[in-house]
Amino acid sequence: MKTMMNLSEIFYSLQGEGPAVGRPAIFVRLSKCNRSCKGCDSPQKDRVEEVETSSVISRIQNYLKTYPNSRIIFTGGEPLLQPTAISEIMNGLPGQLFDIETNGTINNQEELFKRFNIMVISPKKDCFTSSKDRNEFITNWLKISDSGRKNIYFKFVVGNLPWAFLEAEIKDMFENTSLNPSRTWLMPAGDNNQKLSISGKNTWKVACRLGCNYSDRLHIRCDGK
Repeated sequence: MKTMMNLSEIFYSLQGEGPAVGRPAIFVRLSKCNRSCKGCDSPQKDRVEEVETSSVISRIQNYLKTYPNSRIIFTGGEPLLQPTAISEIMNGLPGQLFDIETNGTINNQEELFKRFNIMVISPKKDCFTSSKDRNEFITNWLKISDSGRKNIYFKFVVGNLPWAFLEAEIKDMFENTSLNPSRTWLMPAGDNNQKLSISGKNTWKVACRLGCNYSDRLHIRCDGK
């Protein structure tokens, strides 16, 4: 079966963020999102290509001829809006490593979740209405991870911007859920080196104080994609 999907772009690069940072990857950026979060660094409003999954598989295979050691990363937009398309692409590329980055608001695809090597849950602050709501979100994803492959990690943008998380909010998650700092990455806000030179230092200090991981944004630091 060939499913039509909404695609933004496919490209080869290095993973610039999170637990797989620095590793070669083929990015499959799906278009559309179920949120309109402030501070979104990849708004998918105009770049939409309607394409069959078989075409996406062929494009990925062409990249793999040149870059055979690449993992495949689904990102967005919100990729989990299109679970059937993702599953078909995975079926068409047996033996490959697949990662995904999601805002975590779609959590009803547990069999699909088990197929990923790494799942990065990266919500924006305005996904939540209260600390209780936020902590229930974390707890639910931890249950999904424990009942599956334990392949779920968390990444939060930290800073004083309205849509970024404060140190106290990250600390609250550690104190009131079973979220493990070793599976948590804190990332600075900033879309250029000048901004990262300031926010990176501050986020580094927060990560040190909380005993969790720091995620830089290497693609910005190195002027990559």
